[in-house]
Amino acid sequence: MVALSLQSERPLTISGTDFFLRVLGGDFLITRSSPDGSITNLTHNDPVGGTFDSILPIDVDLIFTAVNNPANTFTQRFIDTLVGNGIPWSHTAPVGDPHNALFPAGNFFPCVTGAARSLCIERDLSGNEIHIFTPSVIPEPPALLLLGFGLIALAALARKTVCKKM
Repeated sequence: MVALSLQSERPLTISGTDFFLRVLGGDFLITRSSPDGSITNLTHNDPVGGTFDSILPIDVDLIFTAVNNPANTFTQRFIDTLVGNGIPWSHTAPVGDPHNALFPAGNFFPCVTGAARSLCIERDLSGNEIHIFTPSVIPEPPALLLLGFGLIALAALARKTVCKKM
């Protein structure tokens, strides 16, 4: 990892106090750098993709800052190594792929089989932690329209029920 800098969008609550979380890794760490990860056993099983194994060492600083008191800040180092085996990948971007056009994925889309999203499972080296995730999805316009029509129908039904009671 060259560099990582993430900022929480919403606060998280720890012991009744709201904190913003910032994650720093790679070249943003002053006293150390994050170790390199690797992708091994990259297979190309069919014309649209294949599978791969991965090792991702993580060494980041988690910086917690209280929302209402920025002086209340503390840092926690987080170290782990995630290992994935047989993770599917595809040349085809899935529907609703969130990649920014300025930063293309380079025809390598992990956790995708064909054009469908699939679960990724990674374990830490001890085997005590299992991380299961699905890449993020941007809702498609037809799904949003269906949700909107459903909400309108529910509102109309509720209004009709209230009017009958009066």
